[in-house]
Amino acid sequence: MRTLPAAALGITLALALCAGTVIAADVYKWIDADGQTHYTQHQPPVTTTTQIAVRSSNSAPAGNSDTLERLRAQVEAIDERRRAEEEANTPTPQEQQMAQQRSVNCGIARANLAALQQSGRMRYFDAQGNRIRLSAEDKAKRIEAAKSNVDEYCS
Repeated sequence: MRTLPAAALGITLALALCAGTVIAADVYKWIDADGQTHYTQHQPPVTTTTQIAVRSSNSAPAGNSDTLERLRAQVEAIDERRRAEEEANTPTPQEQQMAQQRSVNCGIARANLAALQQSGRMRYFDAQGNRIRLSAEDKAKRIEAAKSNVDEYCS
Protein backbone atom coordinates (compact mmCIF):
# COMPACT_ATOMS: atom_id res chain seq x y z
CA MET A 1 0.00 0.00 0.00
CA ARG A 2 1.33 3.40 -0.88
CA THR A 3 1.00 6.30 1.60
CA LEU A 4 0.83 10.03 0.96
CA PRO A 5 4.03 11.95 1.58
CA ALA A 6 3.93 13.93 4.81
CA ALA A 7 3.92 17.28 3.01
CA ALA A 8 0.88 16.33 0.91
CA LEU A 9 -0.92 14.98 3.95
CA GLY A 10 -0.09 18.11 5.93
CA ILE A 11 -1.38 20.39 3.19
CA THR A 12 -4.55 18.33 2.88
CA LEU A 13 -5.15 18.53 6.62
CA ALA A 14 -4.51 22.26 6.69
CA LEU A 15 -6.99 22.81 3.86
CA ALA A 16 -9.54 20.66 5.67
CA LEU A 17 -9.19 22.81 8.77
CA CYS A 18 -9.47 26.01 6.74
CA ALA A 19 -12.59 24.74 5.00
CA GLY A 20 -14.46 24.80 8.30
CA THR A 21 -13.92 28.52 8.81
CA VAL A 22 -15.82 31.27 7.01
CA ILE A 23 -14.72 34.75 6.01
CA ALA A 24 -16.38 37.49 8.02
CA ALA A 25 -19.20 39.21 6.16
CA ASP A 26 -22.67 40.56 6.69
CA VAL A 27 -25.21 38.00 5.57
CA TYR A 28 -28.88 38.79 5.25
CA LYS A 29 -31.78 36.37 5.20
CA TRP A 30 -35.07 37.42 3.59
CA ILE A 31 -38.19 35.86 2.16
CA ASP A 32 -39.63 37.06 -1.14
CA ALA A 33 -43.30 37.36 -2.12
CA ASP A 34 -43.36 33.74 -3.35
CA GLY A 35 -42.18 32.42 0.05
CA GLN A 36 -38.66 31.63 -1.16
CA THR A 37 -35.89 32.14 1.42
CA HIS A 38 -32.82 33.97 0.16
CA TYR A 39 -29.39 34.67 1.65
CA THR A 40 -27.31 37.59 0.38
CA GLN A 41 -24.28 39.64 1.37
CA HIS A 42 -25.98 42.89 0.39
CA GLN A 43 -29.00 44.20 2.22
CA PRO A 44 -32.01 43.69 -0.04
CA PRO A 45 -34.58 46.40 -0.69
CA VAL A 46 -37.04 44.41 1.40
CA THR A 47 -37.78 45.76 4.88
CA THR A 48 -38.17 42.40 6.61
CA THR A 49 -34.62 41.07 6.66
CA THR A 50 -32.69 39.28 9.32
CA GLN A 51 -28.98 39.84 9.68
CA ILE A 52 -27.10 36.61 10.43
CA ALA A 53 -23.91 36.58 12.47
CA VAL A 54 -21.13 34.79 10.62
CA ARG A 55 -17.95 33.63 12.31
CA SER A 56 -14.79 35.25 10.94
CA SER A 57 -11.77 33.33 9.68
CA ASN A 58 -9.82 34.44 12.76
CA SER A 59 -12.27 32.85 15.15
CA ALA A 60 -11.65 29.15 14.66
CA PRO A 61 -14.14 26.73 16.13
CA ALA A 62 -13.39 25.45 19.59
CA GLY A 63 -11.04 22.50 19.61
CA ASN A 64 -9.32 23.30 16.29
CA SER A 65 -5.91 23.68 17.95
CA ASP A 66 -6.36 20.27 19.60
CA THR A 67 -7.43 18.81 16.27
CA LEU A 68 -4.43 20.35 14.53
CA GLU A 69 -2.06 18.92 17.15
CA ARG A 70 -3.67 15.48 16.82
CA LEU A 71 -3.32 15.65 13.05
CA ARG A 72 0.34 16.68 13.32
CA ALA A 73 0.96 13.75 15.66
CA GLN A 74 -0.71 11.40 13.16
CA VAL A 75 1.45 12.76 10.33
CA GLU A 76 4.58 12.23 12.43
CA ALA A 77 3.49 8.68 13.27
CA ILE A 78 2.88 7.94 9.57
CA ASP A 79 6.31 9.32 8.69
CA GLU A 80 7.94 7.20 11.40
CA ARG A 81 6.18 4.04 10.16
CA ARG A 82 7.27 4.80 6.58
CA ARG A 83 10.90 5.25 7.67
CA ALA A 84 10.77 2.00 9.65
CA GLU A 85 9.33 0.13 6.62
CA GLU A 86 12.06 1.53 4.37
CA GLU A 87 14.75 0.41 6.85
CA ALA A 88 13.19 -3.06 7.10
CA ASN A 89 13.06 -3.39 3.30
CA THR A 90 16.66 -2.28 2.76
CA PRO A 91 18.82 -5.38 2.26
CA THR A 92 21.94 -5.83 4.39
CA PRO A 93 25.34 -6.08 2.68
CA GLN A 94 25.30 -9.84 3.32
CA GLU A 95 21.87 -10.16 1.67
CA GLN A 96 23.08 -8.12 -1.30
CA GLN A 97 26.13 -10.38 -1.67
CA MET A 98 23.95 -13.49 -1.50
CA ALA A 99 21.62 -12.09 -4.18
CA GLN A 100 24.58 -11.33 -6.42
CA GLN A 101 25.96 -14.86 -5.99
CA ARG A 102 22.52 -16.32 -6.69
CA SER A 103 22.42 -14.34 -9.95
CA VAL A 104 25.82 -15.72 -10.97
CA ASN A 105 24.68 -19.27 -10.11
CA CYS A 106 21.55 -18.73 -12.20
CA GLY A 107 23.63 -17.78 -15.24
CA ILE A 108 25.83 -20.85 -14.83
CA ALA A 109 22.83 -23.16 -14.39
CA ARG A 110 21.16 -21.78 -17.56
CA ALA A 111 24.39 -22.17 -19.55
CA ASN A 112 24.81 -25.79 -18.36
CA LEU A 113 21.22 -26.62 -19.28
CA ALA A 114 21.60 -25.06 -22.74
CA ALA A 115 24.84 -26.98 -23.36
CA LEU A 116 23.21 -30.28 -22.36
CA GLN A 117 20.13 -29.70 -24.49
CA GLN A 118 21.96 -28.50 -27.62
CA SER A 119 24.74 -31.03 -27.88
CA GLY A 120 24.50 -34.50 -29.35
CA ARG A 121 26.89 -37.01 -27.83
CA MET A 122 28.48 -35.93 -24.59
CA ARG A 123 31.83 -36.98 -23.16
CA TYR A 124 33.39 -36.21 -19.82
CA PHE A 125 36.51 -37.14 -17.89
CA ASP A 126 36.33 -39.25 -14.76
CA ALA A 127 38.53 -38.84 -11.65
CA GLN A 128 41.37 -40.85 -13.23
CA GLY A 129 41.34 -38.74 -16.40
CA ASN A 130 39.67 -41.33 -18.61
CA ARG A 131 37.30 -40.02 -21.30
CA ILE A 132 33.83 -41.53 -20.87
CA ARG A 133 30.90 -41.22 -23.26
CA LEU A 134 27.62 -40.17 -21.63
CA SER A 135 24.71 -42.52 -22.30
CA ALA A 136 21.29 -41.16 -23.29
CA GLU A 137 19.96 -42.11 -19.85
CA ASP A 138 22.81 -40.31 -18.05
CA LYS A 139 22.32 -37.26 -20.28
CA ALA A 140 18.59 -37.18 -19.41
CA LYS A 141 19.47 -37.34 -15.69
CA ARG A 142 21.94 -34.46 -16.06
CA ILE A 143 19.35 -32.41 -17.96
CA GLU A 144 16.86 -32.93 -15.11
CA ALA A 145 19.52 -31.93 -12.57
CA ALA A 146 20.33 -28.82 -14.63
CA LYS A 147 16.62 -27.89 -14.78
CA SER A 148 16.44 -28.30 -11.01
CA ASN A 149 19.43 -25.95 -10.61
CA VAL A 150 17.78 -23.37 -12.89
CA ASP A 151 14.58 -23.58 -10.80
CA GLU A 152 16.56 -23.21 -7.58
CA TYR A 153 18.82 -20.30 -8.56
CA CYS A 154 16.67 -18.40 -11.04
CA SER A 155 13.34 -18.15 -9.22
